[in-house]
Order: sequence, then C-alpha cells, then structure tokens
Amino acid sequence: MYDRCCILGLEGVVGAWGMKGKEVVPFYAINIRQMTSTLSYGILIVPFIHGYPLAFEAASSNIVWIIVLAGFLGTANYSLYYTSIHLIGAAREQSLNNTYVFWAILTEILFLGASINLQFIIGTIIVLLGSVLVSASVKDPKS
Repeated sequence: MYDRCCILGLEGVVGAWGMKGKEVVPFYAINIRQMTSTLSYGILIVPFIHGYPLAFEAASSNIVWIIVLAGFLGTANYSLYYTSIHLIGAAREQSLNNTYVFWAILTEILFLGASINLQFIIGTIIVLLGSVLVSASVKDPKS
C-alpha cells in the first residue's frame, strides 16, 4: 500500500509540473501517460512474462466487454484525476484521491451485495473526514 501511494503521489507531482501553463490540457497529459504505460506494458512487460497468448485468449472471450467497460471507467477516472491535479494541485488532489477506499467498499455493497456494518460506517467517516481536513484551506491565524 505504501509503494502505491508513493507512486501515485509522484505521478501527481510530475503531472502537475507537466501541466503548468495554460497550453497543456489535462486530457493531453493523460493521453501521454496512458500511451507511455500501454507501450511499456506491450513492449517490455507482456513479452517478458510470455503473456500474449493469455491476452489474445481474453480478447476473444465473452469477458472482453467487461474489460472494455473497465477500460472506459479507468479512462474516466484518470481524466478526472488529471483534471483535479490541474485545478487544485497535486497535494490537495492526492488527499481527495484517497477516498477510493470508500468508493471501493460502496461499490462492493451496491454490486456484490456485501452487508453494511459498523466498521464500514466508522471507516467511511474517518476516510471522508480525513480527506476534507487535509484538502481544506488553512487560514493564517495572524490575519
């Protein structure tokens, strides 16, 4: 978990730096990021693990529509991620990005039928309150 947060934090900082100025649109930045990722996986990682047969098998199965839907949802997610980095900055956006824990559990409840329990309610309050506190503006007490 720590490694993922550090990488996402670094991605946010690099993304914010790359989107400085008005000429860089967040959608261009996300396209550059996604193309770099796709090419890296397709050229380096998948051949290294001999994964092309599995990829072709998945692409020719009935589950391909779920994969396509997940791709579109991932695209929407990263588009919002980069837009929020551009609008509010990497630090504040990262604190809001941590709410994915809440959304994952809510999705599990809605689509997989998991039950709501006290641990979920307390965890939700902690995650959302923490995100709001971290992303809120701090006023200078002297002024």
